[in-house]
Amino acid sequence: MNVAEHDSVLPRDLIQAYRQARYRVHQGAGFTLAVNQYSAELAALLHGRGAESAVFITAWNPLGVARRAEENESRQLRLCEDLQARGLRAVPARGCDANGAWEGEDSLLVPGVSRFTTCELGRLHEQNAVLWSGADAIPRLLLLR
Repeated sequence: MNVAEHDSVLPRDLIQAYRQARYRVHQGAGFTLAVNQYSAELAALLHGRGAESAVFITAWNPLGVARRAEENESRQLRLCEDLQARGLRAVPARGCDANGAWEGEDSLLVPGVSRFTTCELGRLHEQNAVLWSGADAIPRLLLLR
């Protein structure tokens, strides 16, 4: 499962950056998710897909270490292949720094993923954290380290 904030090895400023980031979903006209804020658009997407949960995930910059574009693209492709092998369909997305301090990361919103599988996928693809929402359509930051 995920790690409680007080048990995390991640620096507090990095956790805060994840909380302040904006998570842009490229579905229809597009919409943006924010940590701990209800999203009517996410609720509609979940309902439309018959899903009770979703994960916003990337494979870019494993463990928070910046990588070359080619490596990030290769890692993202492996994530897509992993999701396909599990029978999961993803919506293109992009994680963006609210302050513009770091370049956005290609990401995916994947409906129908349990919290347990979300943490498993995040760790498998070497992520510090992922964004997960249950049926309440309130995205929550799940720390993985």
